[in-house]
Amino acid sequence: MEFEELKERIKHHEGYRDTIYLDSLGKKTIGYGHLITATDKFVPEKKYSMEELNKVFEYDFQIAVDGAKRVTDYDKLHDKAKEVAIECVFVLGARGFSLFKLCIGHLNEGRYGKGAEELKDSLWCKKQAFNRVSALCEILESIK
Repeated sequence: MEFEELKERIKHHEGYRDTIYLDSLGKKTIGYGHLITATDKFVPEKKYSMEELNKVFEYDFQIAVDGAKRVTDYDKLHDKAKEVAIECVFVLGARGFSLFKLCIGHLNEGRYGKGAEELKDSLWCKKQAFNRVSALCEILESIK
């Protein structure tokens, strides 16, 4: 299957919960970082199977791939940069990641080190997800 290592990395970064919990921003979440929306039918305090929550993850992952394709010049990106863009969209949403205009511009032009610098300089890195963003920056910086 495609992107299996990336999926495992995202799952590791997200962690897993089989019941509804509040994320770092106080938003209702379940499984591997699935942000619960008004259309979801999850019941508080109910435990859900890993099989069911893996299906939710796969759905969310495909949304992230589609979002990365919309907000970057995806087909021009190095495979590792595609993965970083997908993970950024998984966490921030396509709209949220689209606000990282300088970072996306650098990625689109193959300046992956500069893209990493922009991620490191973000409030997302500084206030919310330093370890995760640092890991993503290391991936970008490793591209030759």
